Amino acid sequence: MGRFYQGDIEGKFWFGVQPSDDADFFGVEGIEVEDPDEPEALDYEFYKEHEPSVRDGLKTCLKELGDAKIHLDQFFMKHDSYNNKILMAYLNEHMKSSFTEEDVRNILEWYARHALGTEILESIDQRGQCVFEAEC
Repeated sequence: MGRFYQGDIEGKFWFGVQPSDDADFFGVEGIEVEDPDEPEALDYEFYKEHEPSVRDGLKTCLKELGDAKIHLDQFFMKHDSYNNKILMAYLNEHMKSSFTEEDVRNILEWYARHALGTEILESIDQRGQCVFEAEC
């Protein structure tokens, strides 16, 4: 189960963290698919002219993530699964901080968004576009 996106990029939205319209953040608003035979979905079409907006969105994500980005990268290289309590303990230990579960949820939203934006940008760089459908 879960919500997927597919097309020039393919993946799965983070359950409980990432909304289906998260790509809107990068400057293109999803268009509702109007097909009664298909599940609810949004169509996205990013092209070269959207690249600056995607890059700006990625910069915002990195600013919001701050030093947590590198620690999240390291955590997810070693772990296939997580829960907010485990991740909270990991970040608190490695960053010498006092994150709450709400902080972790917020950080994960930016982390998941950054991953999606990175995929979009890589597709634009490689293909000149990033066209995909996001399940709602």
